[in-house]
Order: sequence, then structure tokens, then C-alpha cells
Amino acid sequence: MVKEWNVVVVGVGALGNAVVQNLGLIGVRRVVVVDPDVVEERNLERSVLLRGEGSIGRNKALAVAEAAGRVFPETEWVAMDREIADVGFRVVAPADVVFGCVDSELARLELAYIGTKLDTPVCDGGLGAPDYWHGRVSWFPGRGAACYGCGLTAAKRRELLTTWDSPVHACWTAEEAPVRPSTPTMAAVVGAMQVDLGLRGGEEAATFEVWLEPEPRMEKIGLRQSEACPFHTGEERLVEAAGDRVSDLLAGEAEPVLVLDWPVCVEAECLECHKRWRPRRRVGWLRRRGACPECGSRQVRDLETLTRVDRESVWASAGLAELGLPADHLHTVRQASGLSGSGR
Repeated sequence: MVKEWNVVVVGVGALGNAVVQNLGLIGVRRVVVVDPDVVEERNLERSVLLRGEGSIGRNKALAVAEAAGRVFPETEWVAMDREIADVGFRVVAPADVVFGCVDSELARLELAYIGTKLDTPVCDGGLGAPDYWHGRVSWFPGRGAACYGCGLTAAKRRELLTTWDSPVHACWTAEEAPVRPSTPTMAAVVGAMQVDLGLRGGEEAATFEVWLEPEPRMEKIGLRQSEACPFHTGEERLVEAAGDRVSDLLAGEAEPVLVLDWPVCVEAECLECHKRWRPRRRVGWLRRRGACPECGSRQVRDLETLTRVDRESVWASAGLAELGLPADHLHTVRQASGLSGSGR
């Protein structure tokens, strides 16, 4: 029964608000709301659940979960004020479906990785340019079918994975699109489609494109799994941490290697004042949100990244939290003989 479902909603801007409202109306059992951003004044005109008194400056996930809890008390609402990559896999793994309401290709690729890693369905939604009355909903059933990465061209997939995994790369931030009169309308339409598709599911991946102008129409596009997509390399063995140190994950294995899901920056440099420091945070987080601790500049580059740890690594004795690994995580431990390349 849908009412017994456990779902995750990633991103609660205009589209995420519409998805949350529909889930509340249906009465699903539990909704985990994930968003690291704070409410700004421009969010109020497109997001009903962010209009509460004193919401400006609060975390979006907390504000939405609190407002939804008042309107839909029969649903359990859980707020997580962080990026989805900083949410432990043990939180996401029980979900019947993950609703992606993010606004960047890199964030969608992160969701594709999580969905295939955990074999969890992802229902992704997006709004076109706000004045074009265009939206999209995509259904990705899990590891055995196409994911978001499969639909990218080889060049685009390589570009995003390079941004994700490059050892040295200047930081950047994305600009949010301006609000236009069509945004709340399209968010309501796409959000309703997204929830309907996500709760009905299916075994085949597909994208639905919808336009309201110049005349209403919808188009369905089948999606095929790409052999070149690196997220479909086979089932992963995920391990719970028996202790709070990396070495605890490597105990009792022959030639064990901890493979980090997201590269971790262990040394960074400010391009303005040239200060160097050890963030020990995900490279993706550093590029989107990192700032120099000395001068506050966002012009930061990662000098050294960590992608795996074995028993000989200087990081083997480090605490999991020291490397920025999330609590309640499921870690990938493999044999060294099954890996190519080298890590630090």
C-alpha cells in the first residue's frame, strides 16, 4: 500500500514543495526531506510551505517539514539540512522511491549514483526555462534499468564526472533562475506528474516531456541503459561500520580497500590569498559551498583528493567523521586486486 511507503524528497524549492504537498495529500507514511539551502525572500512567491512567519533565513528542509507536519500530521516528516551526498546510505536505503527535485545536472548525477548503488528507484523532475511553460519527469527504476547518466552524451557524462572526480579544479556555484509567473503553475503540474509516476513505478525507464504553450502536449521518450555508463558495473557489497575509524572497515579482509563514494578533498588552496588548509570534505561540497577560512573567497581549488583508503594509507587510522563521511552510511569495501589505478 502506498500509504505505508517511505520516500525521500531531495530539493524543496518550487517543485519540491509541490511534490511534498501531493505526498501529504496522499498520506504516505514517512517522508525524508533533504535540502541544505536557506529560505530567501524570492522563494516565498513560489513555495506555499515556505511562507510561514519567520521562515526567511531558516533551512528549507526544516521549514518545509515543519509546515507539512502541521497540515498533514498523519505523515512522519523528517528534515535533513544537508546535500544528499552527505546523507548516509542507511537513511536512503529503506526508501521505496527517491524524488529528485534538484536544479543541476551534477546533482542529478549524484542521485543516479545513489539510486544505482542502492538499487532504489529515482523519480526526477525538472522545470524548463521559467517562461517557456515546459517541464520534465523521468522514471529510473533502479540498477537494472537506465539512470540519468545513461541518457547523457559520452562527452557530457565525461565532463560531469571530471568535475566530480578531478584532483584539481576551481570551485564554482550555479545561479538560480529568476522567478517568472509560470513557475508555480509548472511546478504544480510537474510535481503532480512526478508523484503519480513515482508511486505507480514500472520496470522501464522513461522520460515525459510536457508543454503548456504554444499548445498543451506531452511526449514520452523511452530510455535505454548505456553500456558506457559507469554506474551499472554490477552489484556492490556495502558494509556497515563496526567502529568509528577507517581501520575498523578494513579489519578481517584480505587486501581490503575502502572505496569512497565521493572524492574527499584533503588539501585545498585559496586562489585569492593562497592560504592552504585541510577541508576534509567532499569535493562536490567544496566546489558548491566551500570558502577560504582566511579571507572568505569562493575562489578555491582542491589540491589533493582521496578516492580510496587501504591498510597502508596514512588515512587508515583516521576517524570516519574526520574524512567527512556521513553517519549511518553503508561503505564500499573491495579487494585491491579488483581495482585499477591508484589512490592515496
